[in-house]
Amino acid sequence: MKLAIATTAAALALGVTAASAADMSFEDLDTNSDGALSMTEVEAAYPSIDEVQFGTFDADGDTTLDEAEFTSLSQEMDANSTSKDDT
Repeated sequence: MKLAIATTAAALALGVTAASAADMSFEDLDTNSDGALSMTEVEAAYPSIDEVQFGTFDADGDTTLDEAEFTSLSQEMDANSTSKDDT
């Protein structure tokens, strides 16, 4: 939990928002180069994501997101961000 908070704080300090998340590729976020994104890695692009949202896109239930799962998540998060900006 402390790591997640620290990661979120670091992302916010760097000015990372959902609006700039579209500029971050899967490879950019995969900081340990294991071919999967942990919750902590995804939080770098989407600081507001919670475990329930993350789990929704973890189709195989392995507690990480592969590139296809991340693509689905990012499309949904970006769409939600855009619709909130329009209101």
